[in-house]
Amino acid sequence: MCAGNEMFFVSLYLMKWIHTPISGSLPLDTFPFLAYLTSFTWPQLLALVSFPICLAKNIINLVQLWKASKILVGVDLAERAAAREKGH
Repeated sequence: MCAGNEMFFVSLYLMKWIHTPISGSLPLDTFPFLAYLTSFTWPQLLALVSFPICLAKNIINLVQLWKASKILVGVDLAERAAAREKGH
């Protein structure tokens, strides 16, 4: 999953520099069903394939962030309650 996430960002970088369509590198007479890919570049195709992986990983990251913040709030509240009881 991490590699898919990184491939998405690498493909975004490569889109800046590579503008050659795939049509020059695919044997369309052998694979006619790939004709709709001729307008894409390789980085665009890679981004298209790796975007769902990147999206899923970032959703998982947000869930982990939410859970970690809830745990930290619980620990902080417990420490404050212990400090208050110790002070009285």
